[in-house]
Amino acid sequence: MLNRACYYLLCRPSSRSAPRDFQLTPEGLEHPDEVVLCVYQYIALLREKGPQEWIWAESRDIAAANFRFRSQSQPMGYVSSLAGNVHSYAAEHIVSGASLIFEYDAKAITDLLAKLVPENMVVCTVAKKFSETADSRERWYET
Repeated sequence: MLNRACYYLLCRPSSRSAPRDFQLTPEGLEHPDEVVLCVYQYIALLREKGPQEWIWAESRDIAAANFRFRSQSQPMGYVSSLAGNVHSYAAEHIVSGASLIFEYDAKAITDLLAKLVPENMVVCTVAKKFSETADSRERWYET
């Protein structure tokens, strides 16, 4: 799963930023630094091997299936997301641009790999187990 998650990140080089969530098992939650290390070791392996078109093609096909069989969403939320896509995608990709992978670009993948370094990361660990030690509330929504 980590393999596919990391490579899917790299197959979408048109993204302005690349936030990714990893859902950790209880054991992973006990060792978040090791999870981060594992992710960066995998990224190093991808750098060493270089972009693999077959993995990109598999990611493209999975994205297409997910797009084709996605659940219906609330109309207002859907229209709002489409309005946001107007600024990010060409007219023919407004509906599908956030979901589909369109063209293989080895250079863009390599460039993105070069930017995926610890100095550019932000890690936030969110879990119920921290609720007893969390003593601050968010200013606007008080969460």
